[in-house]
Amino acid sequence: MCSSFRQRGGAVVSHVRIGEKALAPTVLEGTADVIVGFEPMEALRNIKFASQNTIVLVNIKPFKISGAEYPPVEKLLEQLRSFTRNIVSVNAATLAEKAGAVITQHIVMIGALAATGKLSLKTETLKEALCELVPAKYLGINMRAFELGYNAVKTSDAAV
Repeated sequence: MCSSFRQRGGAVVSHVRIGEKALAPTVLEGTADVIVGFEPMEALRNIKFASQNTIVLVNIKPFKISGAEYPPVEKLLEQLRSFTRNIVSVNAATLAEKAGAVITQHIVMIGALAATGKLSLKTETLKEALCELVPAKYLGINMRAFELGYNAVKTSDAAV
């Protein structure tokens, strides 16, 4: 799995490999099972890790830098589809707002990832991790964000 998002104006890319054959943390180009793009342009920038079988889970809410032009999101999704038909788009910003805090977009995406069935961790294990890691006063919002992301993928036509 490869995920990408922007932090303070700069791109951040993380690789996660899970399994007995995962001897190094880096995902080789063309070998990712899943790419999680926390932003459409970042998903496209990291499409080199995809194969035709890769699921690309992408937050359709762009992170626009002031003064910079940003292509239409649908055009970016079309470009992603030229690499793989397995595109799952999620409006994480809207779902996070619905959960109670726009800052929980990443939790929405984790819930969406869990719903793809491509993660070797059980959904309950992810929820238990949230319970352990998220302060109690924010837990309800984060659990709602997770569920909204999960349900968005499970109930959509784009679900894998």
